[in-house]
Amino acid sequence: MLDKKQPELEATKIEVAKTKDIIAKESEAAEETRIVVAADEADAAVQESEVSAINKSAQDDLAKAEPALEEATKQLKALDVNDFYELKGTSVPTMTMVKMFEITCLMMKKPKPKKPNDPKKAESDPDGYFDLSKKTLLNAPKEFLQSMLSYDKDNIPDSLIAKVKPLIEKEEVKVENVRKASKALVAVH
Repeated sequence: MLDKKQPELEATKIEVAKTKDIIAKESEAAEETRIVVAADEADAAVQESEVSAINKSAQDDLAKAEPALEEATKQLKALDVNDFYELKGTSVPTMTMVKMFEITCLMMKKPKPKKPNDPKKAESDPDGYFDLSKKTLLNAPKEFLQSMLSYDKDNIPDSLIAKVKPLIEKEEVKVENVRKASKALVAVH
């Protein structure tokens, strides 16, 4: 009887060997997949940590910026149009005025001004931003004030922020210097 079952036993051995091979290959593939998944999970954890750090930094920046924004809005609302007429009447601007209006022109997306040909003007307003401001912004003070109050502060393009940031960090535009230059400029600051 054992002789009769021998071919069946051999066939079963072959079948078991094939099944073992299949299981071994599937186990190997599963191990490779497990390694890939573990690496992906590690990458995701690193990315999550980075995003969390960026988010915290942004929240910290926002917490610092919000009170300044509220104060600036309060200052703007307290401005009188005559403060702008006073600025417009300035014939020789301080460097603080020039830098503040350069920043303002950039933020208000005014076209880049022509540099003044007159050496005297070029000395006090080298890039022409104060002159441009007098002709465009200060020429219509009510509209200028309204445009600042309704400015879309939440959607400032990163490219504009990158352009303005180095200017804001200059000594000339520190709030103490701006305060000395003009009441209206403090609100613009």
